[in-house]
Amino acid sequence: MHRRKIGKTHETTGFLWSAFDFDIDLHAASPLERAPAARHIVPMYARDIARIATPVGIIAVEGDASAIHAIRIEASGSAIIGSAEPVLRAIAQLEQWFAGDRVTFDLPLASAATPRGQALRDAMVAIGYGETCSYGALAHSAISSARAIGQACARNPFPIVVPCHRVLNADGRLGAYSAGQGSITKRWLLDHEQRYAAGRAITAPLQRDLFSR
Repeated sequence: MHRRKIGKTHETTGFLWSAFDFDIDLHAASPLERAPAARHIVPMYARDIARIATPVGIIAVEGDASAIHAIRIEASGSAIIGSAEPVLRAIAQLEQWFAGDRVTFDLPLASAATPRGQALRDAMVAIGYGETCSYGALAHSAISSARAIGQACARNPFPIVVPCHRVLNADGRLGAYSAGQGSITKRWLLDHEQRYAAGRAITAPLQRDLFSR
């Protein structure tokens, strides 16, 4: 009987595990006989998550020690502090943005899957705080199509930080928004930026939670 060690890496939710020390009979007659005799699982890295309450809902930030991988606007959830440095930095900068003390973000975001996707994301980031741009105009500047811009906005994994809420229809209508409560959230984000951009403080009624309406 001939046996050998083999290695295999596979992914499970939130972790990348390394499985090794498979003791396999290479000449076994059936798959059952070829089943691993021993298995040791070792975590290689873990994702971290933090949640904060904001006027537009619970914002969840997911990342690890090197990058932010997702930002979500959720309807409910419990506050979580988090521990990874990029996650803590993102939470701090988002709190500053909601307070009107920050107009840009400086965060290590995970890169888009393709160079083209990254270029469209960068085009959205280039839209200034308190400003808006139509899908068509952004497509022209990014040498793309309005449809591609719309898809990039819909799939944006970093709402607010990558400001797809600043992209509107050509006639000035809000258009779609995939995060939070859709167009309601998009309207709040735009009003928030435009009021601070104009140098006016947001009053208490405008800071009320969307979900208390």
